[in-house]
Amino acid sequence: MGRVLAAESAGFCFGVRRAIDELERLLESGGVVYTLGEVIHNPQMVASLRARGALPVDTPDELPPGATVMIRTHGVGREVMNGLEARSTHVIDETCPFVKRIHAIADEAGEKGIPIYVIGDKTHPEVQGILGWSRGMGRPLESESDLPAPGEVARAIVVSQTTAEVGRVEYLHERLKERVAELDIRRTICSTTERRGRHAGGGRPEQLQYQEAAGPVPKGMSPNFSCRNRPGAGRRSGSPAGSDRHYRRRINARRYI
Repeated sequence: MGRVLAAESAGFCFGVRRAIDELERLLESGGVVYTLGEVIHNPQMVASLRARGALPVDTPDELPPGATVMIRTHGVGREVMNGLEARSTHVIDETCPFVKRIHAIADEAGEKGIPIYVIGDKTHPEVQGILGWSRGMGRPLESESDLPAPGEVARAIVVSQTTAEVGRVEYLHERLKERVAELDIRRTICSTTERRGRHAGGGRPEQLQYQEAAGPVPKGMSPNFSCRNRPGAGRRSGSPAGSDRHYRRRINARRYI
C-alpha cells in the first residue's frame, strides 16, 4: 500500500474555527443559542453543540422573540438580515470576512445596475446569500447552460463562491470573456480553498496520484455540503464500513500542478 499524506491545510478554515470558538464561548454561559442553519457540515460536531444548547433553525420565522442567533460563515442575504432585525433578535454575525467582501461587491454592483455573475452551486447558502445582496442584479453561474448568449450582456462583474473549484472557476471565466465585452473578474476563492486544491498532500502534489476526502456520513448527507455535485470535483462512491456509510471523493491530484 502506498503512503497517505495529510494536507497541511486539513481541518477547519479560520472562518469556521472562529465561529465555533465564539459559539462555544456563548454556550459556556448557559442558555440556548440558535444558529441559522448548521454552523458546520460535520454531524458529530453539530450533535455535540446541540447537546450543549446550540439549536439550528432554517428560517428567522422559527426564532422566538429576543432569541440569540448566530449567522454562520456562509452569510445570509439582505432580506434575511432584515428579517432577523425585525424579530428583535440578538444577532451574532460570524459571516466569513471573505464572504463579506463578496457581499460588498454584489451590493455595489446592484447599486450601479451592473449584472454580477456568481460562480458556484446555485443552491448553496453562500451563493444564495451573495445573490441576496445584489439588488436583483445577481445571476448564478453553475455550468455552461447558465452563460449569457454572445452579445446579450455588454458589461458584467463575476465573483465566485469562496469554496468553488479553482479550475472550474477559471474555465467559466474564459467562457464569460467570449460573451461579455467588458468583464470585471473579481477573484474571490478563499486562500484556504486554494491551498487545499494546489498543495494537496502537504504541499507536494507531484508525489500524489489521487487526492481523496473520506469520512462517515449520516443517512441523508447535508444538502449544503460544499463538495456535493460540484462539477469536475471527481468521482465519488459510497461504500459500507461497519454500520456506517462513507463518503469518498477522489481527484486526480496532478491536475493542480
